[in-house]
Amino acid sequence: MQQLAYGTRITIDARHLSLDGQEVEDRAAELAAAWPLGGGLRRHRIEDDGVTLAFLGSQGSLLLHAFPDEARLTVVAFTVGAVSAAAFVGRVEELFELGVYDLRRSRYGHFFPREEALLERVLLGERFLAKARAAATAS
Repeated sequence: MQQLAYGTRITIDARHLSLDGQEVEDRAAELAAAWPLGGGLRRHRIEDDGVTLAFLGSQGSLLLHAFPDEARLTVVAFTVGAVSAAAFVGRVEELFELGVYDLRRSRYGHFFPREEALLERVLLGERFLAKARAAATAS
């Protein structure tokens, strides 16, 4: 089960992504290093018509859902630690060469389960939601 927590959650749904799946993966680790994830870092990768990368730590999480065939990228970052949202968004813009995107910030998020099978189901659900948001904002 996911545990609700209060902190900073940033969601970026980008359109017109010019990077391919491998380039997104190469830059994702650099982005994870810029986000306060805390200790006990776990990394997961799911392929499903694109790729989902998850960096999960004791203080937060970073998810990247890439849909290269649709030129879309979703970044969902959550932390209970101190963070500059503006600096993080700027880093995402720079690393992934973003132009057009929707940005949301909220004060709550959740921690992901440790059990592998449940974690994969939750990550696929997160990926489904990202794809649904992308479909709703087709341009």
